[in-house]
Amino acid sequence: MNARCRRDNRCPVRHRRQPHELRVLTARGWSADRKLEACGRILWRVQQRLRTIGLSQRFRYYGCRAPSCCIVTSMSAGIVIRRAKPSENDLVHALVQAIADETFAYLFAPSQVPIGEANWLSAWVAVSGEEIVGTTMTRDEWVSDLWVRCDTRRLGIGRELLAHAEREIRSRGHDTLRLRVVKSNTRAVEFYQNHGWRIQREFPHEKFGHAMFEMTKSSGMPLS
Repeated sequence: MNARCRRDNRCPVRHRRQPHELRVLTARGWSADRKLEACGRILWRVQQRLRTIGLSQRFRYYGCRAPSCCIVTSMSAGIVIRRAKPSENDLVHALVQAIADETFAYLFAPSQVPIGEANWLSAWVAVSGEEIVGTTMTRDEWVSDLWVRCDTRRLGIGRELLAHAEREIRSRGHDTLRLRVVKSNTRAVEFYQNHGWRIQREFPHEKFGHAMFEMTKSSGMPLS
């Protein structure tokens, strides 16, 4: 690379400027914290671009434009996220009951965990092959449910379900997204915190008395 190219960050062959991301990483006079923060923003932008490209290609294949809220999303692990079918209501309910019993047995044993909800027709479901392995549902500004089967965790299913839930709430025009989570369910609390959610308050459950967190996320924050 000649002196002129070194000065203006141009390629010696094509004379194109380096990508902004490379200039950030090689910037002089920046502290390590500032570079780390910039890298975080870069990674987020790349993630959003990849998601957009993936959706655009998928819908272009079927000869239509990608809608603002997609109904079916395919994941690399063979998981499809879509709306629950009316015939699947009982299957979703049984799935949630099984996950709740496994997760919160220490709070309610030997009784079955009361989940309350019986109508899952507005839920999103994650499907692997012929099996429903996760679900989420919203009401108003609330993520009212998010459940993923234990043996299919760490595949990005929870993240995708949460993103669908957040997108649905934002489409209703709410500035703040809300959810409730059992305080002792530290894995769930950390999951939400890693996706931009913050603990708003702690309170006792209205009926059973165990400690709960209400968590919130601004609609201006990136999707999970």
